[in-house]
Amino acid sequence: MDAEAKPTAGALAHVRVLELGSGIAAPYASRLLADLGADVVKVEISPGDPLRKEAPLVTATDGEEVGALFVHLNANKRVVCIGEEALRSSLLELVAGVDILIEDLGAGTLERLGLAPDTLRAANPALVVARLSAFGQMFAEDPPNGFLLQAIAGWIEAREGVPTPAQVGGRLHEYIAGGWVAAAALTALLTARRIGRGVDADVSLLECAHGALCFPTLTASVLAQLGRGTSRATLLGTKPCRDGWVGINVVNSEQWRRLCRLVGADEFVELREELRQGGADRQTFEDRVAAWTSERGIIEVVEALQALRVPAVPLHDGASIRTDPHWQARPFFARDASHDAAFEHPGFPWRLSRTPARITRPCSARGSASASLDGLGWDRRRSPIDVDVSGGLPLEGVRVVSLGTYWAGASLASYLGAMGGGRH
Repeated sequence: MDAEAKPTAGALAHVRVLELGSGIAAPYASRLLADLGADVVKVEISPGDPLRKEAPLVTATDGEEVGALFVHLNANKRVVCIGEEALRSSLLELVAGVDILIEDLGAGTLERLGLAPDTLRAANPALVVARLSAFGQMFAEDPPNGFLLQAIAGWIEAREGVPTPAQVGGRLHEYIAGGWVAAAALTALLTARRIGRGVDADVSLLECAHGALCFPTLTASVLAQLGRGTSRATLLGTKPCRDGWVGINVVNSEQWRRLCRLVGADEFVELREELRQGGADRQTFEDRVAAWTSERGIIEVVEALQALRVPAVPLHDGASIRTDPHWQARPFFARDASHDAAFEHPGFPWRLSRTPARITRPCSARGSASASLDGLGWDRRRSPIDVDVSGGLPLEGVRVVSLGTYWAGASLASYLGAMGGGRH
């Protein structure tokens, strides 16, 4: 941190958020905002968030055994517990004091409860309502489980060389969706504060999942136009070593040439596209690489490939990841989410010099906060008096220079541009 960049209050210190969610995606979205200083209150509908009871369990501040993932996702929040019979009246009061409501009750559920966004805005005209559902608010189907949603999104597909399509583990799609909900909520808040009227953000879990892994769809479309079919063999990936496994991912032709020469497979240098299309010699190539890695240890393989700028990493589990030199050089894991530092958990994936993210409140005990504005210390939000009703996109006037390549940087710049960044 710059010696002159003294930390101040969180970047979102004046933002209030009401979370009406369970599981991972919506709680993760509000946790991201809470870590940056937003005042977040989580509403649990009796009997509570099912994630509370998912093992492994740790002891909460009130002595209750609570799921460690629940503790991690719900640090930096206050918790209100409300029975179904009091939900409508309580929410109508609480939304009057917040800027953002994040909910994942399912498509159309707010309307069925008599809590449609227009109804909520009778008490708070500039309220942002960020809504997460499986398929978007226009589809009221019951949400599928993670495996089925990944399958619909195109994450699980048959590939040559892989005997059975496999699910992506760790409920990754829910974290991706949570990140988009947080981004959508903040973007909508910019507009709401400018025009003095509320904004709805309709986020589809399915669309978030597919949008994060659209490369197969794009590739299939282009290959079909070229008349080359849509077969895409999985090249390289995981390879065995003497003491474990490594992951190898070649992304361009120069890296491919370097890898082929390193492992003594020079005859394959010009055959990359043929092998990607399921060429007959694919298995011979894969066996050649596996034979080379199997004779060596993980560190030797990774260092040899990285020296040639070929992407390669060890395959870590929950125990070995913390011994990796990268994680030791850049501390990331923390223990602050639980009241007694009972377990390690991921920290903050960003470093802000003047408004650093921090955990100021371990995961609260069940129902530790009052379900009223007075009990929470909130006043009623008032709509801005001087508003801009000329329209326009949320980020108009913001200038953006993108130096990103491939997916992550380009995807971020695309979102900023779609929201008006860089338009003058």
